[in-house]
Amino acid sequence: MANPHKSNPTHLQPVEEKFSVWHNPLDHDQYVDILHGTERIPRRYTIKPGEKATIPSRFDNAIHTLSRDGSTIVGGLAPQLIKEGAKTKLDPVLDPRAAEKLELEAAMAAEQLRIQAAESALLRAAAAASKITDKKPSK
Repeated sequence: MANPHKSNPTHLQPVEEKFSVWHNPLDHDQYVDILHGTERIPRRYTIKPGEKATIPSRFDNAIHTLSRDGSTIVGGLAPQLIKEGAKTKLDPVLDPRAAEKLELEAAMAAEQLRIQAAESALLRAAAAASKITDKKPSK
């Protein structure tokens, strides 16, 4: 029987590793701890605010966990990092800025409802007061 490896020497060729570039948009350091191969201690990638880091692409799915359709980042080791060239959006639940914005919008909506209720109460009170003053004294 012939040795299949002799007829197909491509299995001996080194595989060129691909890399992804990750950007940290936050105002604090971002840390990504990844186990490489059989290492027992994870390798730490530190990305300073506004800086970029190159990380092997085989770890993309660990850094970002995507929704089923692949359009939304729903988790991962560092969901707030931005992968260069990716067309994904961060789920608002994981985005501190979006969460703050949602809280602010909810507070503004509640305040608007409070103002409308107060204005309505004032209009009712004014209408009731005008009925009282419209009554003529009986003789």
